[in-house]
Amino acid sequence: MHDDGITPFTYFYENSKLFLKFIKAHYKKDGKMLEEIYLDTLALYEQYMDAYMNKTTRIKKIEEITHELLDILSLREQNDELTIKGMSLFKGLKIKEKIIGAKYIELWVRGKRMWLYIFENNKNKEVILPYFIEEPYLMDSEQVYHALKEKVFCKKQITEH
Repeated sequence: MHDDGITPFTYFYENSKLFLKFIKAHYKKDGKMLEEIYLDTLALYEQYMDAYMNKTTRIKKIEEITHELLDILSLREQNDELTIKGMSLFKGLKIKEKIIGAKYIELWVRGKRMWLYIFENNKNKEVILPYFIEEPYLMDSEQVYHALKEKVFCKKQITEH
């Protein structure tokens, strides 16, 4: 695959090669290889989206892929603990943290749902709110997509060693 740009033909060609690898991996029931193929397909599709989709269509596609990544992460162990004021609320996966003004924000995955933990320093207030992919709040769709993708890649690299 070339980094200097993608054409519809190169997209089709590279995607076809990945599909053939998929058939082989599926036949062998090789989970690691299937995950690698998925991530390679995702990287190829990102190049295609960057080159040929307008912002609105790109956001819709990113939301669809975010649901897929969420499904993948829901199959993994979710042992990070979210605590508020010393009380353990639930176990999940801490995906991303961010500071906006006087707010400290964490994005969490529990099962197939996402949550925002928000700590407001000036009010000393802690809350947890559901995060909806189609109605982003405090973190936009692309930030969430990249954070989930990074978690999938990171987890993959850890399990290989």
